[in-house]
Amino acid sequence: MEEKKRNVEFIDFDFRAWIQNQPQKEYDLVVEDDDHYRLLTKYGRAEINFYPNEIVEISITSFKDNEPKYYLHFQLKDEEHTKTLFYEMEQALETLESERKIKVLLSCSSGFTTSFFASRLTEAADTLDLDYTFDAVSYFDLYDQAENYDIVLLAPQIGYMLKKLSTSMPNKLILQIPTAVFASYDAMSALEFIQTNLRRRCEKHKKKKKKEASVCRCAQQERSCSVWPSCMTATRSRCFSGCTIEERSCLTMSSSRPISTPSRCGTRSTTV
Repeated sequence: MEEKKRNVEFIDFDFRAWIQNQPQKEYDLVVEDDDHYRLLTKYGRAEINFYPNEIVEISITSFKDNEPKYYLHFQLKDEEHTKTLFYEMEQALETLESERKIKVLLSCSSGFTTSFFASRLTEAADTLDLDYTFDAVSYFDLYDQAENYDIVLLAPQIGYMLKKLSTSMPNKLILQIPTAVFASYDAMSALEFIQTNLRRRCEKHKKKKKKEASVCRCAQQERSCSVWPSCMTATRSRCFSGCTIEERSCLTMSSSRPISTPSRCGTRSTTV
């Protein structure tokens, strides 16, 4: 009798509709039919398939090598458990970004010294099994080439361009290589410098997402509360008591690539 009651309670939770109502910031949701859903990113896809007897199958495939990276099947028995499994699948899908090669562009006055340093960095990254690629250009070609790269590293002699480049390309990580590191062609220290700044960018991105999510959820609650009469001020103030949203931790990857952190509020906000 108790088992039957739990099943009846779960039927009230429409997992398909819930998936479609999730904020989709880092992936595109494709509903092929009522039993086949796909979550697509630049780096891979997740598939959610529904079968008889409330069986759900989840799988993730990486576009890097077209290999399966994640597989799970379960029976729909508990709403909160099902949501948790979905969030964990989202997180696993996000981590595929770290498996692609991060493209780094070095630049100096002529491109000669950075070309040599780029080759040293490539050797060091291969030794550490990090998915980085390094190229070099002169600063004359920097603007034309920078859009094709994830990170731009400026040699100290053109460090004066850092502010201007950061302003013109705010969504790209642009750094000046420390003089002592560049002058000694210290590839290992340069890699550490890159990873440290990637982690900082990740933390900054995470805090911004948390703020956006909180504002988003509070805005939802404010809209629902705004129709209340003024005599219910005390009750309305309680409406804003739940504005804090739990944030997800950025995963530490071998390449330390920043991981986007989607909010769980019900309204879509602008993606960074």
